[in-house]
Amino acid sequence: IPLYRATAHELQMMERGRAGEERVEWAARYYAASMTPEARTYLTDQRGLPDGILGTAVLGWADGSLCRVVQSQCGDEWLGVLQEVGLVRPVRNSFTGEVRDQLYQRVTFPALRRQRPVFLSGRSLDGTEPKYMHQRGVRAPLYNEDVIGPDRVIVTEGPLDALSLQAWEYPAVALQGGARESAFALLRRPRWVFLCLDADRAGRDSTLRLCAALGERVRIVTLPDGADPNDVYRSSTRAEFQARLDAAKLPVYHLLEQLPRSAPTDGLSQRLAPILRLLAGYPPLNAEAYLQVVASSLKLNAALLRAARQELEAQRAGIRMQCPACGTILLHGGTPHGRSGV
Repeated sequence: IPLYRATAHELQMMERGRAGEERVEWAARYYAASMTPEARTYLTDQRGLPDGILGTAVLGWADGSLCRVVQSQCGDEWLGVLQEVGLVRPVRNSFTGEVRDQLYQRVTFPALRRQRPVFLSGRSLDGTEPKYMHQRGVRAPLYNEDVIGPDRVIVTEGPLDALSLQAWEYPAVALQGGARESAFALLRRPRWVFLCLDADRAGRDSTLRLCAALGERVRIVTLPDGADPNDVYRSSTRAEFQARLDAAKLPVYHLLEQLPRSAPTDGLSQRLAPILRLLAGYPPLNAEAYLQVVASSLKLNAALLRAARQELEAQRAGIRMQCPACGTILLHGGTPHGRSGV
């Protein structure tokens, strides 16, 4: 079998890719060396991180000098590569081709892979939106992925949350922008995945997506309303957080807690939609067992829940279905009827 020979263009692109990786690492370490007392005070005093973790995580500060230093010491080729990898951007409304750091005036959080910076994010300190920015044109990887092992991992939303739990010696990662398929693949490695996302609407939405993608390995950690893991880190002890981990629930039980124990059966499929969508991804025997748990907890007939699940699937597929009680054809969201539900 003849060996494959890369074309000159392919070799050039591979070399360009290696150059980009080297520039990202160089920029991360440059920013770390540029850490200001104000940024360090924010991280240690306001956010409570131990000083030592700033070094191991290669945290830094983008003070805006990167472009000038690169141009004067390394030349335009280096600057061009930095622009290609999304660390440098043109200044808006500039007619002279001026460029600036993408993460200008932000604390920098490198995502490490095998202890090497491979991606950079930045967080504003003065309330500038968006709160987090990333390299332009590059999808953010899972932050702190090196801690993922075969046993368990805790999933948070932002780097500060992951580092807070790491300070308590927990293996914690951050999604950096939402639940994505690339993150799902890594999070299917551990036996247990503890979801510890912000206790707000966005965090709850991401929790549901992760539950659907990761199945029964998930446990959901409950935080106080409106709080994130860094808030808990600064306001409680490790033992108190461990108690939250010990109390973490399977997704079905967690979602059940959000439902009223007595409610009319009209619109049942919509109220139970998060649970029913979740069970759709479980093995049939497991899904049926959980269905019985839900029926018992809500004092409903299990057959009614099966019908609600079928209705939900029919709505998503845009097809007609038949009421199991009386045979009436239901179109796009009709509710099965003729059952007491008790």
